[in-house]
Amino acid sequence: MQDCIQWNSKISVGEEYDVVVCGGGPAGWVAAVSAARCGCRTALIERYGFLGGTATAGLVVPLSGCYFQGKRVTGGIAWEFVEELEKLGAASVELPKGHISYHPEYYKLVAQRMVRDSGVVLHTNTTLVDCVVENGTVLSSAYQHTGLTHSQTQRTRTRIFPTALLQYHKMVLATTLLFMMILTQE
Repeated sequence: MQDCIQWNSKISVGEEYDVVVCGGGPAGWVAAVSAARCGCRTALIERYGFLGGTATAGLVVPLSGCYFQGKRVTGGIAWEFVEELEKLGAASVELPKGHISYHPEYYKLVAQRMVRDSGVVLHTNTTLVDCVVENGTVLSSAYQHTGLTHSQTQRTRTRIFPTALLQYHKMVLATTLLFMMILTQE
């Protein structure tokens, strides 16, 4: 027989956000910046003490998919990020394929600056621990911050809670648009 422990606690709702993004990897921090630039009060929850996900923690270099058949197909916040890295001498575009080599520590720095400058509330060293869902809609989320001297659990109320499913739909849409571009060029 396995022992079980049931833990119940009351956590008061602290901040209220329009958008809460969990995960500060490339898709997460760019989504948070985009939401904040659109006027949404946005929080970004990241388990590490820095942004970038596998691009920085896993040292997955280079960034790929920015060029197709010699033409740049990436724009917006992602390309703004590449340009900021280039200004610091921390990235180079490798033509003709368009792979972008970058310095992982500068990646962290530039991503954090862009997040900060957009007004996103960044919670590093923080893990999502619970959500309140009603009729398929996330109403609030609980996350735990683990610092050097203490651990704290907080709850936020939110209107929009992007999920992996949403990222999947965006990926499918981007892939579909890319294939449409290919077909129209043939």
